[in-house]
Amino acid sequence: MRRRARAKADWVAIGASLLCAVHCALLPVSALAAGFLPLALQSEAVHIALAVIAIAACGAVIALHRTARRLRFLVPAIGGSILLLLGLAAETIGISEQLPTLAGSLLLILAHIWRVRAGALS
Repeated sequence: MRRRARAKADWVAIGASLLCAVHCALLPVSALAAGFLPLALQSEAVHIALAVIAIAACGAVIALHRTARRLRFLVPAIGGSILLLLGLAAETIGISEQLPTLAGSLLLILAHIWRVRAGALS
């Protein structure tokens, strides 16, 4: 049962990070289309929710399994989490939010994929 919980936590983390990356990459494209959806997706609450889900899922993986506490996983996972938080604070410090958000999401995705491929779930 615990193995399933660990597997789910990794896949939730991958999915949440991928959602952040897709949201960030496609938002400028969707802004070209008229309507309500681009405004709703641009809401700061959406950005905060996506980052919280991605970072919380990563934290759950670290809490559920010792192999996630290895530097090989921790360095990109923590780096990605920091970049996601930087993306949230980007406007206040005068930088674009896309680069840190995309980089952070990709680092989190890679960290979890490396962990899954290394056989940590088998």
